[in-house]
Amino acid sequence: MKSIVIISFIVLLILDVFLRRKQKNEKNKIEDELVGALLKKDYKKFDQLIDSEDAQRRIAPFNRHYMKLNAAILRNKNIDAVLESFEKIKMNQAQKNELYSKAFGYYVEKENKEKSSYYKDKILNDTKSESLHEMANRMYSIYIDKSDMYLDILLKENESLTGAKRASNDALLAKIYENKKDNVNQEKYLNQFKEDMKGK
Repeated sequence: MKSIVIISFIVLLILDVFLRRKQKNEKNKIEDELVGALLKKDYKKFDQLIDSEDAQRRIAPFNRHYMKLNAAILRNKNIDAVLESFEKIKMNQAQKNELYSKAFGYYVEKENKEKSSYYKDKILNDTKSESLHEMANRMYSIYIDKSDMYLDILLKENESLTGAKRASNDALLAKIYENKKDNVNQEKYLNQFKEDMKGK
């Protein structure tokens, strides 16, 4: 009797592992199809897949909405509506950080003062990440206020940064010089940005 219980337990454990693996494979399959549709710019297929019962069952709500947001940004369409849809789902802190910084980055580059202010406030009030706070303050100052108050700080930081970290500063410096109508330095930091993004 005891051996039957042990064997039954082992069989159930194997079945559980098998089912979990099968579900994971099916989840990976639909996620791959969604990413493939986006890469091919097959938005009709993407819309059908993302709203399918299969996707709703297998992909967590935040991940589904985040994929919709990426698709909206690629299309430059329905972004406000997709962002509003996040209000209906529960998010953990990491997800809030990701969403607010992405939305803020999008709107600040569009130089949309109202939406940038809204997501800057979300970052400053609803996240505890000092690096996100600093990023939001810098970008808002440069893109929205057209200020050069961070110019010396960014130049000083660039002396000790390399790669992608310096590339981020290069982009901000190029924007500061664009605001100042300094085409020579704007071009210099745009070129430096490209080199740093390559890891040079």
